[in-house]
Amino acid sequence: MATYRVWLFGQGEQNEGLDEQGRPVRCGIDPERVREVIAAKGKLRIHDYARCRVRYFVDGAVFGTREFVEEIFRTYRERFGANRESGARSVRGLDGLAMFVLRDPRKSAFG
Repeated sequence: MATYRVWLFGQGEQNEGLDEQGRPVRCGIDPERVREVIAAKGKLRIHDYARCRVRYFVDGAVFGTREFVEEIFRTYRERFGANRESGARSVRGLDGLAMFVLRDPRKSAFG
């Protein structure tokens, strides 16, 4: 996904130069923003993830720190099976960011 993001930003980059009316020759993504994405090798910043359509926000039921998700799990313990020992499920795809959900979608997190 990161490689695709780098390619996409490269394709959408605004061309340098202006036409007779002072507008960019090709409207698109600001070249400085394109350089930032390339420098980050296509990885999203955490606040960019929050703006994406993320399945975990809906399918995960509860989204937050391990402690927060565990607190909700304990509060609503009777709604879960007897064999389930903990509530927090790690969010995959956030590269080291410790965020958790109550229900694991088990499919692509982002889409």
